[in-house]
Formats: sequence, C-alpha cells, structure tokens
Amino acid sequence: MTDLREDTRAIQKRLGSTPFPDDLQGIADDANVIIARQAFMIEQLKKGIIAALPDMIAQPDQQSNRRERPRRKSKRHNAQKMVEEMSYYNPHRLPKVRSKALTDSANGRPCTLRIASFYPGHRCSGDDTVIGAHLPIWGKGKSTKVTDMAFVYGCFNCHAMLDPDQDWKMAEFVREKYPLAFGLRLVDALTETHAMMVEDGLIVIPGAKILQSY
Repeated sequence: MTDLREDTRAIQKRLGSTPFPDDLQGIADDANVIIARQAFMIEQLKKGIIAALPDMIAQPDQQSNRRERPRRKSKRHNAQKMVEEMSYYNPHRLPKVRSKALTDSANGRPCTLRIASFYPGHRCSGDDTVIGAHLPIWGKGKSTKVTDMAFVYGCFNCHAMLDPDQDWKMAEFVREKYPLAFGLRLVDALTETHAMMVEDGLIVIPGAKILQSY
C-alpha cells in the first residue's frame, strides 16, 4: 500500500497540479488512484518479465534436449510389421501331402461328415458316392487344394454342403444356422477318417501303440 501511495505522489508530481472545479475534484482523485494502480501493475509486470527472462531464453534449449514424441505409425506400417513378426511361422508355407493312396482309400468307406441332414429334406447320399472331401482350412487357393491330410470321407450330398462352389445355398445355410455343430462335425469327421487310415496302415506313427475299441 505504501508503494501505491508513493507511485501516486510521483505521478501527480509529474503531471503537475491541474486545477479542477470543486464539483469534479472527487472524480479527479479517483482518476489519480486508477492511474497509480495501472502504473503499479505495469512496474510489477516489468519486474516479472525481467525475472523470468533467463528461463524464457533457456527454454528452447531445454525443449531441444527433450525426447521427441514418437510419430504415430500408419496402418500400412503396422500391417507390414505384423507380417514380419509372423514370417517365422506361416501356415500357408507348411508342406502339403499329396497321396493317391489316401484319396483312393475313400472308396467303400462310410461318410464321416454326416452334415447333409442339417439342411431340411436332405440326408447322406450313400457310401457308393463317398470321396475324399478336403476341409476348408489353410492352404486352399484358386489353383491348389489343402493337404490330403485334411480331407475326410464324405458322400456327394455332404461334400456339396462342404464346398460352396458346388451348392452355395446349402453351404451358407449350414454355416449360418448351425455354426457350432458344423465346426464340431468337421473335427469329428477328420479324427474318424484318420482313425480309419491308421487302421488301414495308411498313417504310420513310429513307436505308437494302437488300441482297438472293440
């Protein structure tokens, strides 16, 4: 408060004594106080700027020493990185088995798929139509089939439901209506087919003990 008074007196001294009518003297006093307060605030602001000036000058150097924030990687970069990380294991690069003995073993075998009845009015078409039906798994392409280790014994009707290229309507119906049952049937069909191949000596596992269920 003392500094404010001193600043007021200094301002009044610099301005000189200006005569005011008696009825305006109060307004003149208020104006002097406002001027003094503004002068005080300006001086304080100057002091604050001068005190902070060294820090403001040093701030760019400090920012330059900070670690830059890593840029956000693009989706393409992330996808490329994912491919590189998975390059050590790619199912489509696994070896495939091609065996005429396996495909010929389907002749006369029962249908292990048994999915035709999922579609209303359909059932298995008979053992005389059973062939090796490849499952829709890895390794399938436009010019190549999956490995012969992934085919099951399927009759004509079941094979048609397994392959959308033969009957997309039935294949789509089964996958949408009974997705879980469809998946379980594929697993059961594969294990049943492999068991028959083991029984026929087409799949040989060194050192394995074969147990008969009957």
